[in-house]
Amino acid sequence: MGTCTSHDVEIDFRTNLKKLPLDIPISEKILNRRRGGVPMLSDLSSFIKESTEDFEKTSQPKEYIEQKIQELEHKVDLVSKIDCWDMNIFEISDLSEDHPICCVGMYLLKSHGLIEEFGLNTTCLSMFLYEVQRNYWSINLYHNATHAADVAQSMNILLTRCPFLSENVTKVDYFACILAALCHDLNHPGVNQKFLRNTDHIIVSTYQASPLENFHAARAHTLLKSSGLIKHLDDDVQKEIYTIINHLILATDMEQHRTYMEKFNVCVATGLNMKDKKTKILTLCIAIKCADISNGCRPWIVCKSWAENIMGEFFIQGDIEKEMELPISPLCNREQEKIPQSQVGFINYVLLPLFECWQNAVNCEVIGEAIAYLKSNRETWNTL
Repeated sequence: MGTCTSHDVEIDFRTNLKKLPLDIPISEKILNRRRGGVPMLSDLSSFIKESTEDFEKTSQPKEYIEQKIQELEHKVDLVSKIDCWDMNIFEISDLSEDHPICCVGMYLLKSHGLIEEFGLNTTCLSMFLYEVQRNYWSINLYHNATHAADVAQSMNILLTRCPFLSENVTKVDYFACILAALCHDLNHPGVNQKFLRNTDHIIVSTYQASPLENFHAARAHTLLKSSGLIKHLDDDVQKEIYTIINHLILATDMEQHRTYMEKFNVCVATGLNMKDKKTKILTLCIAIKCADISNGCRPWIVCKSWAENIMGEFFIQGDIEKEMELPISPLCNREQEKIPQSQVGFINYVLLPLFECWQNAVNCEVIGEAIAYLKSNRETWNTL
C-alpha cells in the first residue's frame, strides 16, 4: 500500500500539490483544556503523524481490525434501521462500541453491492474505515465520528429513497458520496474558522477559502490514497471519486451556504438536468448539506441531543476565546445564548428553507417526513 509523509497533507490532488505542515497546535488553550475529564491531544501534528503513516504500521493487526468490524456488524442490527429517517445514531454508536463509522460505512457499502462492484478488498476497506474512525476527535461534543456516521446514513436515505436521485445517481456517485459523508469533518479541531483566523492558524494561511473544509478534504484524500482502497480502479474512475469527494466536503462550509442555495435555486427554476455534470455535482452538494445539518429534522430525542452537543462545543470555544481575550464568536457565549431560541432561529432561517427547497427539487416522501419532524421540533423548542 502507498504511504504518506507524516508532516505533509496533500491539499490539491488535481493540479499543483501544496504541502501543509502539521507541526503547529491549534491553540495551547485548547490543547491543554479538558472536556468531560478527557485531555485534548497534546499536539495536532503528532496525532496526524500517527494516523497517516503506512497502514501496515497501525497498532492493531489488519486481521484483528477486520474481524472486529465483522463482529460489530453482527452485533449492530442496521437492517431494520439504516433506511429509516428516525434512526437514532446514538444507539448505533453505543452498540458499535463507539465505532459507528466502521459499522455504518461497512454496512452501506456491502448492502449496495459496492464491494463486488468495485472489487474492493474487505481487509483494506476495514482498515480504511478504522483509520477514518480514529481520525475524528472523540473529545469533540459534535464534530466527531458519531456525527460523520449520522451524515452518511442521512446521505444514504437522500440518495436511495428519493426516486429523482436514485434514478440519476450511478454506483460511482453513491460510493463517492458515502465516502465524502464519512470523511467530511476529518480531524476537526472543535473550533470554527473564525477562531482559526483570529489565532492566525496555519490552516487559514494555507487555504484562502473554506480553510476547514479544504483541510478535511485533504485529509480524506490522504487517507483514501494511503489505504490503497481504490488504487486498482481505472484512473478516470479514481479521478471522478476524488473530485466528487472534494466538491461535497467543500459544500459543507456554512459560510458559503447562501452561494450554494442561490445557484441551486436557479437550477431548480430552470429544471434540474442531471445529465449535466455541473448540475449533478451541485445537486449532490445540496444533498450533503441537507445530511450535514439534518439533526433538527430528526425525532425530538435525537434533535435535542445534537443541539446540546453543538451548543456545548460552541460554548467551550467561547470560554477559550474569553480566556484568550479574543472576540467571542456568535452562538459561543454561554452567558448570553439560549439554546431554544438559537435552534428556532436556525430552523427558520437555514434548515426549513433548505429542506423546502430540496423538497421542491426532488419531491419525495422521506423529505416530507423530515420537514414534519422539523416543524414539530420547532414547536417544542418554542415551549422551552
